[in-house]
Amino acid sequence: MVKDGLKDMLSIVVNKDVSVMCNLSQGIVDETRAETRAETKAEIIMNMYENNFTVQQISLATKQSVEEVEGIIKEHKSVLV
Repeated sequence: MVKDGLKDMLSIVVNKDVSVMCNLSQGIVDETRAETRAETKAEIIMNMYENNFTVQQISLATKQSVEEVEGIIKEHKSVLV
């Protein structure tokens, strides 16, 4: 009986640890996806900018505010210089 109780407690601890690790892994995946989307969006914005789209056109096409588009352009232009 004590042995079964110990098995049950061990099982609970192991399951909890596995759950924590799965949640941690999911958080890393979610963060990576968000970073990838942001990088892709910045590439699209810069491509449009380099092809003489106006900031307003880029804003409409990417569903980003004019301020966000200008910020991305400013940030990436400083990297290109």
